[in-house]
Amino acid sequence: MATVPLGFRLLPGVSNNSTRDTRYKIFILVFTFFVYTSYHCSRKPISIVKNELHKNCTVLGINDTSCDWKPFDHANFKELLGSLDYAYLFAYAIGMFLSGHIAERMNLRYFLTAGMISSGVMTIAFGLGYFWGIHSFAYYIVVQILCGLVQASGWPSVVATVGNWWGKGKRGLIMGVWNCHTSVGNILGSVIAGVFVSTAWGWSFIIPGLIITFMGVLVFFFHVPKPSDVGCSDPDQNGQAAPMTDETHQECHPQYESVPWKKWHRYYSIEDPNVQDSTALVPTGEEKAVSFWKALLVPLN
Repeated sequence: MATVPLGFRLLPGVSNNSTRDTRYKIFILVFTFFVYTSYHCSRKPISIVKNELHKNCTVLGINDTSCDWKPFDHANFKELLGSLDYAYLFAYAIGMFLSGHIAERMNLRYFLTAGMISSGVMTIAFGLGYFWGIHSFAYYIVVQILCGLVQASGWPSVVATVGNWWGKGKRGLIMGVWNCHTSVGNILGSVIAGVFVSTAWGWSFIIPGLIITFMGVLVFFFHVPKPSDVGCSDPDQNGQAAPMTDETHQECHPQYESVPWKKWHRYYSIEDPNVQDSTALVPTGEEKAVSFWKALLVPLN
């Protein structure tokens, strides 16, 4: 069992196990909702601030480009602004490809915390370009690339957590309600960016960056990836009958009573006619995550 986060220990507990499981499941669902809301909130400012980086100066009675933010004051400003999107999306795609591979090999709480705080730092770094008077296009490209890589830590982590806590039984309903965090985050990010874009657009990035950083700290203290980490019951992962326990396993197969059900089921099928004694049922090692290259070959098998 993983170490219980300090903040999670402060949550009120109840004596009834079923009530306790339900309360914790609801907490994780709401908590991950706001976690991924903060991700989308920190992604939205760039789409709002673009118009400020290259203004229509004639509206202000100016015929030159002095109201634009260098280096986006040249005739190729559309290519430069588009490159910011390309850099982020390309890095995000690579990050998504790698983050799931990394996340299943380490504690999701640590992985998500690191990803959120790093995302906050990169978002803030873009906004600091305004206050530090940075006009280097390379600076903004590098920040976008790094931001795309670390932002990819969010989706695999929160989806895995919700799946671990809720199982497959009600996944359609739960995911449908929970997935509106995308719209909520985009709206919140647009509102925050819109407040500051005309006065000091740097704050349009810094405020969302601080929000996701703060949420990253909360993840470290409150996030629990699996119910078993806090002594809660695992959900139904088959959408059918409840999983077999050690007691029901021993009743159905008394010849294997010395082997716990979970270890037995992990390595052998109930219908395997070749298993003759329980000594052969003891696993020789712990389960290991599938390698990156083996995962690529799955569709070919």
